[in-house]
Amino acid sequence: MILNNLYFLLLGFFFGFLADLNTLLVNSLKNKVIKFIADFLMMCLFGVVYFTLLLALNDGIFRGVFFISAFAGFMIYMLTVFKLFKKVRDKLSYKLKKLFIKPKGLLSKFGKISIKPKYLKKRLHSSK
Repeated sequence: MILNNLYFLLLGFFFGFLADLNTLLVNSLKNKVIKFIADFLMMCLFGVVYFTLLLALNDGIFRGVFFISAFAGFMIYMLTVFKLFKKVRDKLSYKLKKLFIKPKGLLSKFGKISIKPKYLKKRLHSSK
């Protein structure tokens, strides 16, 4: 029983890590529909993994202690690792946002580039 509680505690810690990773990736996107779908799929994955572990360890019998252990593992992650790596996570999020933002044009980084040769510009200006 104690070993099962430890497994669910580790599962909660792992869920905290996956939730943090999902938040990092989803916050770099602008589309709210994609954010909602990603969050929904993450919660479905959490449910499937939780109940698979419940079936494997306890023959599918739900006990509140296992839920409390998983929640405690999640909170341990959030109160320790989540707070420690906030600056790193913010820098990664900023870099991912820059990666996902599409440039306005291929030459937007270089400014306006003239297609006409310089000697034609001189002729056009000198004829005025």
